[in-house]
Amino acid sequence: MAAASYFDTVQKIYIAFYQRPADPAGLKYWADRIDAAGGDASAVVTAFAESAEAVALYGTIDASTIGNVIDAIYLALFNRAPDAAGKQFYVDGFIAGTFTAGSIALSVLDGAAGDDAVAIQNKAQVANEFTQQVDGRPLNDPYFGTGSSFDVTYQGDTDAQAARDILKTVTANPASVISPSGVTTALQDSIADATDPIIGRTSGETFMLTVELDTIDGTPGNDTINVPYANPLGGTYTTLQAFDTIKGGAGVDTLNIYVKGDPYSKGLVDVGNNKALDIKDSKGYNVVQTGTIEGVEIINAYNGEGNGWVFGGPALDAKGFGVEPPAIDAAKFVGAEQIWQIDGNTNIINLASNTTAGFRGDAAIHSRLTAAAGVATINAAFDVPVYSESSAYLGVGGAELNAVHLTGALNATYVELNIDHSMAEVALTTDFDLEVTFEGNSTLHTLNAADTSSEISVDGKTQLTSITTGSGDDWVITATSAAHTTITTGEGGDTIRVDAEPEVKDIGSGSVTVDAGHGDNRISLRNGAKAISVTAGDGDDQITVHSDAIFTGAETLTVDAGDGYNLIELSHGAQDTRITTGADSDLLWIDTAVLTETKTLHANLGAGSDQLNMQNVDFAGLPATWSIDAGESQGDMDAVVLGAGTGRTFAAADYVALTENLQGFEILGLLDYGKGETFNIDASRLTGYEMIAFIGAGTYNLTQVTDQVIGIEWSGTLNINAGGNPAQDLNVIVYDTAVEGTDITATGNTLNMAVMANAHNSEVYVAGDLKAVNATLRSTPDTDAGEFHEAAVYFDINHEGDGVLANLQSIQVAGTGFAYIENHAGGALATVDASGLTNAQWDGVTGSFVPAPSLIYMTENNAVQETIGLGAGLDAVLFGVTVDEARVPQVVAAFDAAVDFQELVTAWENSKQDQAAQDVLDAGFTLTTLAGPDATPAEILAEQAALEAALKAAVLDATLFASTVLNTDTIEGLNLVAAQGTPKVLDFDASDVVMVGIPIFGGTPAFAALTTTTTGQSLEGLDSLNLALQAVAQSDTDWAVFQYQGNTYIYGDKPSLLNGAVNQLDDSDLLVKLTGTIDLDLLVSSLNHVPE
Repeated sequence: MAAASYFDTVQKIYIAFYQRPADPAGLKYWADRIDAAGGDASAVVTAFAESAEAVALYGTIDASTIGNVIDAIYLALFNRAPDAAGKQFYVDGFIAGTFTAGSIALSVLDGAAGDDAVAIQNKAQVANEFTQQVDGRPLNDPYFGTGSSFDVTYQGDTDAQAARDILKTVTANPASVISPSGVTTALQDSIADATDPIIGRTSGETFMLTVELDTIDGTPGNDTINVPYANPLGGTYTTLQAFDTIKGGAGVDTLNIYVKGDPYSKGLVDVGNNKALDIKDSKGYNVVQTGTIEGVEIINAYNGEGNGWVFGGPALDAKGFGVEPPAIDAAKFVGAEQIWQIDGNTNIINLASNTTAGFRGDAAIHSRLTAAAGVATINAAFDVPVYSESSAYLGVGGAELNAVHLTGALNATYVELNIDHSMAEVALTTDFDLEVTFEGNSTLHTLNAADTSSEISVDGKTQLTSITTGSGDDWVITATSAAHTTITTGEGGDTIRVDAEPEVKDIGSGSVTVDAGHGDNRISLRNGAKAISVTAGDGDDQITVHSDAIFTGAETLTVDAGDGYNLIELSHGAQDTRITTGADSDLLWIDTAVLTETKTLHANLGAGSDQLNMQNVDFAGLPATWSIDAGESQGDMDAVVLGAGTGRTFAAADYVALTENLQGFEILGLLDYGKGETFNIDASRLTGYEMIAFIGAGTYNLTQVTDQVIGIEWSGTLNINAGGNPAQDLNVIVYDTAVEGTDITATGNTLNMAVMANAHNSEVYVAGDLKAVNATLRSTPDTDAGEFHEAAVYFDINHEGDGVLANLQSIQVAGTGFAYIENHAGGALATVDASGLTNAQWDGVTGSFVPAPSLIYMTENNAVQETIGLGAGLDAVLFGVTVDEARVPQVVAAFDAAVDFQELVTAWENSKQDQAAQDVLDAGFTLTTLAGPDATPAEILAEQAALEAALKAAVLDATLFASTVLNTDTIEGLNLVAAQGTPKVLDFDASDVVMVGIPIFGGTPAFAALTTTTTGQSLEGLDSLNLALQAVAQSDTDWAVFQYQGNTYIYGDKPSLLNGAVNQLDDSDLLVKLTGTIDLDLLVSSLNHVPE
């Protein structure tokens, strides 16, 4: 059963529970719910009782308030109070759970009898009239309650109370029933807004056509004339007949034509311009436009039950086929102001300028509207917020047509408006997005949609010479020809394309002028013209001359991009090419062909940090009549980026072009992706450039570097030289070196370096001749990928006496990342400051970033007093750990595995002279041999010789520790963390690492904490550090840690093959100062721990 069958039931529930007439959308919604429930009204009454409106009326409905609700229901329905017994019945049922508030209302409705039933019916009659007048369509209209356009704005608490006041006057007395005109007056006076269509309307009468001859004369009010397809006596008939006469009166009258069609069995046949149904086996009712109809302002043709039949046609031949496209002749509706098709798409002809063709419903729209002779304007309205199809087509035409106005809502994905016949110029306004075409129209040359805010798409080809759009995001295409073409778009993000006609291989003799207005525009030149002028207006614009565009013969190209972040790409240019941009940052991309095709090229990029990209440019072969000015503005950093081409040494032409043809640029970039070329540049000749940057894997040699910042990205090799000025500092930025890393060899005073790891790891290996290095590391965590892009810097100072970085005195590393430093003997490094350095790594178990090693510092340089500053990261400082590994790694590895370490140490510590070295060797080989127990004498002798060479290479001297009493090293910021719950046990994973003397004996000495002298006196009570050291040296503990005057010390009492004695303070003894008081137990744990 149709949902409309339940309108009356829902209306009565509204009256009972909300005490007012239903609004159209609500009436339809709840009727649909009951219909879906198979006619069970109880399915919705509970929702009524729980609604916000019910709560506002009655408050919380419970046992204490249900009596008041029952009183209100009786008063709303019957204008009286309930009898006591009946009320108590419902109250008891509610408390017992037999009834809900909603089911009580339904029960009262169903049980009404006598005057009560009459009162309900009278109220429902008035309420139904009220609701359909609010909608503007009768209740039997298939689209009643839908859409967004109603004759009365009926919403909110004030309107609801006014409606209750209207309805409560209706009783069982017939005289209390309000007439339709009275309802109109009440709506106008109490509820309608000033702009609602009902204002000023006079209610008229409702007429119904019959199968007989009908003559209708309208009243002074707003009459409704219905043309049904059903005979009141039964059956289906056509009631609009040739001899019917309908004349409207003085009001705004409405003619509703209801079309009915029998189901058809055939498909579609081609009848010319349109497809028509093969309907010879079916019959339509109220299909043919006939009779005399005058003075009716609104025509509604309802085609929803037509089964393919629509009002206005088709005409039939003898076989039952349509012989011409169906059409409604607007001229036959004399005086009509609106002709609406509901679920129909019939063509309309002879439209007057004051007659609007309208479309409602969700059926496919494919119609053509034709203006009457002498009419210049076509108006079409759409009330289609929900559309079942993806596309809609509307054709318009007229011999004198020069204006098309489309209003309302058409919610289709694609709408095509084809202007197939018109004057030379047509003005267009539309409330929705559409594409404009002009198939079959050879006279149209100007399209003006300046007053439209919707999106307009139009391909003007070579025919349209003037296209103007409004403030929407429009799409406009034109093709160059012999004519002058102008494209003007308003505000909005517009796309404009200049093409050539298919198969056309030249630019034509005309010109193209584009004014894109403000907004983020995209302008694409796929073909040239004699003259092209582009003005993009303010906004972030993209202007492109494509590589396959034809520009041969183009005389002028002028581009003014205005303010905003603009991208201008030129693959070709005219003989005279001029580019101008305004404020903000711009990108100008110029291909090689541009500078060879043009006679003159001038560009001014205005204020802002701009960028110029030039590909594979050979400056020596370019004409002198070109210039690009980046503009001057305080704080701007303008960049010119060159495609690398083949490696070369920059010549005079390069320097002239970069400093004179190009002006106002502060950054020079060189792209060398994947080529690995070698470039030689004299930085002193690049005056004005504050930064020189390289991207690639090549070798980049810069001499005479001054204060410029040198940048490098990817895994290239950078050699920079201050040009013999020992006081010149060097500045370098490194980006994303990936796997292979970047080698930097720098010659100067101080290297100030930033290492950035954004999307990849960055590793930098520093060499050269410097006094100081200041490095800032910036790593980047990527939580989504579970990765940590690490920035790292590596130093290997005077390795094997090679002199690399031998003059380096200080290294400062800060930020987030990793630093690795090897300080070999013979260097000058005295200060390492990593106090501002931390690092992290991804922990796949916890799914988070955790601390990671940030500094590894290894030193064997005992000639320099070193200070090492540690930060909050996990750091490792190792004394004397690099020599053996560098000289005899294989022998040391075998030695560690085969010799009894402790016995060897004991033998050495008991030695008093150099001869003991041979005793150690003998002792070691009496314990075991490296060659194994079954080795031959020759193999044993070979292993003995190898071990002896290893030990002699290491000298077995405490000077190997790189920190002596004579040159005491200092560690600042050592961080040792106790394990949770055990304050004397070190948490190795969360602590820095300090190690001493591993390579000499293949293990770690056994440190112990001392607090007193051998006589029991407190070390802190001694008068000087030297006295404390003397007391520690005289103890039986050869590896000791102690505290003195607020600092902590690591001491090793080691004899030397060259000098020094056990239990005596010597200059060669180990001494490391740790600033601050470090927990001695934790320090001993760290020193005695061998990391795995």
